[in-house]
Amino acid sequence: MPAYTWGGLIPVLEPMPQPDRDAAPSCRYSAASGTFTFGDSGPSWGVAERGAADNVALQQQCKSLSVTAASQGCEHLPADLLAAFTGLRSLSVSCGPGWSGDFEDDCGPETSPSWRAEPCMGRPKGRDKWGGACGLPEGFLAHTRALTRLDVRACQGPVPKIPEGTPLKHLSVAQAAGFVTWDEAILSGLHELEHITLDSNPDLAEIREGAFKDLTALKTLYINRNPRLRELPGSLFTDAAAASLERVQILGNGITAVTPGWLNGCGRLTELSLDRNRIRALPDRTFEGALSLPELRLFLNDITKVDRLAFHGLESMTHLYLSFNPIASLHKDAFKDLTALWNLWMAGLKLTALSPGLFDGPSETLQRLSLEDYSPPLRRLPGDLFRKGLPALTSLRLASQDIQTLPNDFLHGLPALTKFDISKNRSFRMPNGFFDKNPHLEKLYLYETIFPEELTAEMFGTEPKLKRLRRLRMEKNGIRRIGPNAFASMPELTRLELQANELTEIAEGAFNGVRNLQELNLQGNYLTSLPADFTRTDIKYLRLRQVALWQRARRKDGRECLVLPTYAEEVKNTKWSLTGSVKVLPAWEAGGGGPGARLLWEPCEGGEGSFTFLTSLPPAPGAPSQGLSLGAFLEGRRSQTSGLSTGGFVVACVAGGTFVYIRNCARRRRPRRRL
Repeated sequence: MPAYTWGGLIPVLEPMPQPDRDAAPSCRYSAASGTFTFGDSGPSWGVAERGAADNVALQQQCKSLSVTAASQGCEHLPADLLAAFTGLRSLSVSCGPGWSGDFEDDCGPETSPSWRAEPCMGRPKGRDKWGGACGLPEGFLAHTRALTRLDVRACQGPVPKIPEGTPLKHLSVAQAAGFVTWDEAILSGLHELEHITLDSNPDLAEIREGAFKDLTALKTLYINRNPRLRELPGSLFTDAAAASLERVQILGNGITAVTPGWLNGCGRLTELSLDRNRIRALPDRTFEGALSLPELRLFLNDITKVDRLAFHGLESMTHLYLSFNPIASLHKDAFKDLTALWNLWMAGLKLTALSPGLFDGPSETLQRLSLEDYSPPLRRLPGDLFRKGLPALTSLRLASQDIQTLPNDFLHGLPALTKFDISKNRSFRMPNGFFDKNPHLEKLYLYETIFPEELTAEMFGTEPKLKRLRRLRMEKNGIRRIGPNAFASMPELTRLELQANELTEIAEGAFNGVRNLQELNLQGNYLTSLPADFTRTDIKYLRLRQVALWQRARRKDGRECLVLPTYAEEVKNTKWSLTGSVKVLPAWEAGGGGPGARLLWEPCEGGEGSFTFLTSLPPAPGAPSQGLSLGAFLEGRRSQTSGLSTGGFVVACVAGGTFVYIRNCARRRRPRRRL
């Protein structure tokens, strides 16, 4: 089973805020040697045994203490270890090396659904090796009444009682073995506590009602990666404690359900993240009480059903992430109350159909909508899916479905659309004039869909209706010919990707009306020539790998060679990428060259050749026919060859000719092995 990682489609969340540490003296204690070390990163104050009389003054001055108890023979740290540390403000206790490996998949008899990106988390592998043998005895913290920060890591057993009235602000308990229950007694009377983290505790199975009820200053609560935690009580906080909460992260636990009303009073909550749990349903009023919540994350749960009032009370929410849940039932009015929503992620669901008017609630505010990668894939969308229109929508993603057709006016209610992705719908046929009402489109992804063998002007029209389109992706569409004026409606097109089609011809005038084409990708097609008017475009990057543009010619001595066509030298400032187009061709010799010959290329044995196109350079007077170094040849001509790499190239200028012979025999680097 792979290690439990964070990232991919899931935005990485910000870590717990770290307080500024005092410049006051710090010290360390090692349970293995039973000694204290006093000092900062500079010279130490000294090393002495615990309890020595001359240590008391130093202990009283110490503000930050780090306790390391990694010895396997240690059962409990001494209860009076901190008796003299009356001024201690920051305490870090590490009872073992911790854990950084995989989780066992032992969350229960249920197997993880195939759609899940990662299997269910269980307890860490090698449990007997990673956990610390030491625990914290009761009364261990009895004398630390000035403590403001406490970090407990990899210790055995429960956290001891923290004295009431302690000005503790930050508490972190991580990788604690044998720590099963969290109740209100642990934090009773800590009215200044602001930040709590319970992370990667393999045995934590229960958080009792009222566990955080006295925490009237609590701002952030992180309960992450506790795989045996299956449920949250309906009353975690009192109204006074809930009123101060700003961020709640409950990620990667085994939670199967949340109780409606559990957020009552959380009016200041700005972020709620429930990603990677095992929540199965969202009943009515699940999040009621979080009146100001702008962002709700529910990625990678087991949600199958969303009720009508699941998001009731979230009128202020702007971001909702439901992606990669096996949702098969979504009430048609589920988003009706989300009148401020502008980002909705619904990728990777199991819906077989979308209800008409599903997005009527946020119709005036919705800006980004993701409906891609369903399993099984959607086969159709209702024509009135956007019956009220989405005037603010800028991005619509319908990729990796099985949509076969859409009405001509499907996008007419989306006038602000700038990005449309319907790629990998291998049965989709785009009707003519489909984008006539979307003049603001800037990116259009149509790859791996069905197109006619000939791309004609009727497909996108001849009028410049797509005036802002910058990028068009149409690879792997089986297109064989591009007719005249095919892209006339896209005057500002800068990047066109047509690789891996079946192109055999590009007609003259295909790029009429395109004023600023900078990158053209024609890799993996069957072209043998480019149109005669090709030089009218201002292309900077032309990609022709695995394209047989080379023309055969004969030298004066009758020997055959390969040359690029005449128009190649007329395309100024263009970087040619031809690696692979001559892989199967035999090597040939430089020299001669018939009419139109400008560049020759020779693949090197054991290497892979590539070159950057050089505009036609005049021969150096009196230059030898071969062996002239590149540096000598280009000396004084830097204005014509600016930006060219000279490493590994040999140039020969043939007297009386106008072509340059380029050869690159640099060895390919072997890929580095991953450890």
